[in-house]
Amino acid sequence: MVKFTLIILVCLLLSCTNRVGKTAINGESNAISLSKDSVSYKLFNVGKGFGFDILVNGKVYIHQPIVPCIEGLQAFAKERDAKTIAELIVYKLSSGNFKFLLQKIELDSLLGQGKMTFQSVDTQNFTHINPGNSNFQRPENLGQLITKTLPLLADGPLKNKWTAKENVPFGLRAGGFCFSIGRFIFIGSGEYRDEIIKDFWCYNTYEDTWTCLAEIPSRCFSGVAFSIFNKGYAGLGTEIGTSSGKFKKHMFQYDPETNTWKKLKDFPGTPRIDASVFVIQNKAYIGTGYDGGNTRDFYAYDPTMDSWKRIADFAGGDLHASVGIGTGKRGFIVAGARAPRDFNFVYEYIPNTNTWERKHDLPSYQRNFLSGNDIDSNCLLAGGGGSYEIDKRLRDFYAYNIDRDSWAKADDYPINSFGSTRAVSGSIDGKIYMGTGDTNYSGNYLNDWNVFEYYYSVRTETGEYNETTSYPLQYNGQWQLFQECSNEDCFAGAELKSSQQLGDFSYSSSYVQDIRSISLNDETVKKLLLFPRNFSIKTDKQPKKPVSLRLFFTKNELEKALSDCNKKTGIINTIDDVQMLQCNETNPDTDPSNNSFQKNTYSFIKPQWYSYGFNGETMVAEFLVTSLHSEFYLTISAR
Repeated sequence: MVKFTLIILVCLLLSCTNRVGKTAINGESNAISLSKDSVSYKLFNVGKGFGFDILVNGKVYIHQPIVPCIEGLQAFAKERDAKTIAELIVYKLSSGNFKFLLQKIELDSLLGQGKMTFQSVDTQNFTHINPGNSNFQRPENLGQLITKTLPLLADGPLKNKWTAKENVPFGLRAGGFCFSIGRFIFIGSGEYRDEIIKDFWCYNTYEDTWTCLAEIPSRCFSGVAFSIFNKGYAGLGTEIGTSSGKFKKHMFQYDPETNTWKKLKDFPGTPRIDASVFVIQNKAYIGTGYDGGNTRDFYAYDPTMDSWKRIADFAGGDLHASVGIGTGKRGFIVAGARAPRDFNFVYEYIPNTNTWERKHDLPSYQRNFLSGNDIDSNCLLAGGGGSYEIDKRLRDFYAYNIDRDSWAKADDYPINSFGSTRAVSGSIDGKIYMGTGDTNYSGNYLNDWNVFEYYYSVRTETGEYNETTSYPLQYNGQWQLFQECSNEDCFAGAELKSSQQLGDFSYSSSYVQDIRSISLNDETVKKLLLFPRNFSIKTDKQPKKPVSLRLFFTKNELEKALSDCNKKTGIINTIDDVQMLQCNETNPDTDPSNNSFQKNTYSFIKPQWYSYGFNGETMVAEFLVTSLHSEFYLTISAR
């Protein structure tokens, strides 16, 4: 397994509870401007060297155990050097008077070029995090959870929301690059008032914290970026300006294990800006863009061989300022510009046939310099950007269901009445993080940072929920959601996946106020505590093979039920101690008092738990069943 060393560990921090500054919309000053008393620093030892924390209102905002802007894993050898850089950052954040928070040239100027000494970091002193490991503790008393995105159902009880996070610490900018690895978002380069930037930062999505990493060797404004095999890639774009003579075709690989950059083979097409990229089956597909004119050529990059191959030209014609979105298995180009016109078409690239296939257009306005990412293997999110058609920035976003080839309106981007263009975005665990950019063509820059999340709505009121006795689910081997609906809203009830034709699906559920005790009439009496939510599920025909089933809960109800059980038993239980009790009675309902609980009428199942969506508020129990004429209860031993 790949070790994710110190540069990623930098983000294991408490999250800031107060939003840092306000989003700038006039481009005249940096949005981070805090009182001197609210920003402070704290030095700490890193082996024999030194690092520092930057705190805002007492909470860690930047954690820097390695020297910023410099390649490698090295701490400051001298305490005074760490103090000098920490004081510089505190001054900039508290005054708001900076274009860029930190650059290598400043380190050389303040500490003496070629004279600054470093202390190699003993990474064995730190906990390593594997970037591909999605196991984490959230929330604490729910035990070990596994984050997994569930399939998007655009017409189902899925809610969506943008939430504002603390602003990025590194200043206003637009046109940067971004890629994600594991739980981390990496952001670099960009432009502010015609000055192009080299800095490179890491954001920990679990801890809501930032760290400054090694600068990219060459500026990469309006370039492309992607990640494959726990490595990051960035290239193309421009180092100096937007005239075609300054465009680049270089490519670089970033290794988060060592905090170093490596030069790769150049992009084989013409030097360009505003190209598009998506990843399918561990290959990157890069094309279109502006090289002095719009382009349509496309190339496949294989990182294992560091090689390029020309593929079919983009079927939508010459184009720039579109967005490429890949799910890992499928890749799309959405919208874009061929001045003075924008487009809202959508094309999918099919590698097996080397062809492009037209899909349903992105709704609403034609647009350019938009943003987009994958939510899961069957869902994309795209929107924002600018529009020549109405001469303004856009805030509207739409979710695309790949299997259905259909779009659904999503929550608008939360930048007041302004939209955003040339922003950066990355996706992790079904969430999309997006920020920076500008709000109009004259350069009003942003340093905002926001997260987009989908989540299921689950009933929370007590009582028995509506019962359905004849619901024609599809049995096509895909997850099919049964929705509990009232006049005002729909809620997630149960999901079933099977290719067996089981006939009509019947469902009912109830939710009581408190946990209850029952006894199983086995050879030895077993006393159990039942959680408040209960289910009854039946199909016309019994399955001949196991069927996958999901039941939905809220995080709050499970936390409360666990707490109540712990008070009754005097034992600290976690979600790992919870089992699903399946009762196969003659007439299943949601009332355990009607059950005999005789031997052979019940069984225990160990479910797999998933958290989903906004603040992980939806909890999903997934398991296999061989009978679907049953009642289901969550239980813990009363012991």
